[in-house]
Amino acid sequence: MKCEWSQALWMVLTCAGMLFAAAACDEDPATDDDDDDDSTPFVPQLATGGCGAPAYDWLSTERMGEIVEWEEQDGLTAAAIDMLLENYGIEVFSPVPYDVELYRVRYITQDRGVEVETTGFVSFPIVDEPTVVPTVAWLHGTTGFADACAPTALGLEGAAGNLILSSLGYAVTAPDYLGMNGWGEASTFVHPYVVAEPTAVASLDSIRAIHRFHGEVAGAWVDAEPSDQTILWGGSEGGFASFFADRYAPGYAPEFDVVADVSLVPPTDPLGLTTHGVTVFGPTTGALAAVLVAGNDWYGLQGSMDEVLTDEDPHYLASVLPGMMADGCDSGDAFDDITTVEEVYTPEFIAAAAIADWDAIEPWSCYLGQSTLHDSAIPHGNDTPTLYVISAEDTLVAADVVRDDFPVLCDQGYRLDYLECEGASHSEGAVQTLPYQWAWVERQLAGEGMDDPCVAKEPVDCSEFGVDL
Repeated sequence: MKCEWSQALWMVLTCAGMLFAAAACDEDPATDDDDDDDSTPFVPQLATGGCGAPAYDWLSTERMGEIVEWEEQDGLTAAAIDMLLENYGIEVFSPVPYDVELYRVRYITQDRGVEVETTGFVSFPIVDEPTVVPTVAWLHGTTGFADACAPTALGLEGAAGNLILSSLGYAVTAPDYLGMNGWGEASTFVHPYVVAEPTAVASLDSIRAIHRFHGEVAGAWVDAEPSDQTILWGGSEGGFASFFADRYAPGYAPEFDVVADVSLVPPTDPLGLTTHGVTVFGPTTGALAAVLVAGNDWYGLQGSMDEVLTDEDPHYLASVLPGMMADGCDSGDAFDDITTVEEVYTPEFIAAAAIADWDAIEPWSCYLGQSTLHDSAIPHGNDTPTLYVISAEDTLVAADVVRDDFPVLCDQGYRLDYLECEGASHSEGAVQTLPYQWAWVERQLAGEGMDDPCVAKEPVDCSEFGVDL
């Protein structure tokens, strides 16, 4: 079984979904308060540890986002980006108005109470005079779990989101995520795949990084200045990242004005997806195994993988999968020739997860629960307009699970605008809705809000939005 979550083409296409109106750059920008000179370092006061791992102290955010190293990359002209859009059948957004300058950065973030370095792209439109533009945090879908899989290691393909968005007039930061250093010194641990805290923290610190890059490094020649007005945007794993970045923002990065969150086919409920993955064999089954490996690594190896994954001839998943994730970009190869749930998971894990007997499978269910949005120990404190897109035929982020999670999140206080694409697979719903996403975000930037938040609408034929797949 080849897992759908590693498709690079999906990543490139969904990157193009972040196409906002270039006219937004002409709005009166959010500006820093000139008399706000409070120099007291901010130290987050959020829960840490859990699942058997010890608690730790947050570091001050004073150095977070600090640029350690940077490299200029080849940008693209507006004409070249128009050609890219035409090649992918989304020329509806052409012609784009700006050439783009692109950089790779290494920046400081924190992980479990320790400063670490991670990597990402930042990009800017080439404008004629100094202009303050909205900031976009592009949070990519799954590309793998190791350094070689990071978008900054993939060249222009990995930078597609930056190039397209900045060509429309936006300052764009795109973190590789922890455990995926695309250049420079290697990571020392596997990417914490669908683990809430490290995903949110590295994402929010990437926003700090683009501000620091402009203010401390490139402001002398980059005329497009990123505003505190921030849009979170991601698909699949990136949708998970955007939801949790928004969740952590009030307590970790309160200086940013998060005006919109676009979350496409997001795995909001890993616990529910676990029950699905052990009862219905399919892409969820394999992706869940990767989540368990990554969670166990990040929480400090509280369990042994053979408690949940089979370790028998011919697959030896418990022994083989962690190494494949650490060393390569397509651990889906581990599932070749596997056709049943029983070949992947132990009988005990299947029996408990199938009936949601979570107490029986600690610490594994704790890992999953801390990354389940409606169970998070981090309080929900933002009132961010959020576009919640699901694909009706999604077999990876199972449609039934995320559809059922929609009212749960609304009851928790989320303001969600629901869009379901009938007949669409995991990636199709994210790609087909590009024009809808563009119009929706444009409305949020204009302060128009949502017409009917938290109303579960009937599925629609999203191919009618005009993207030619």
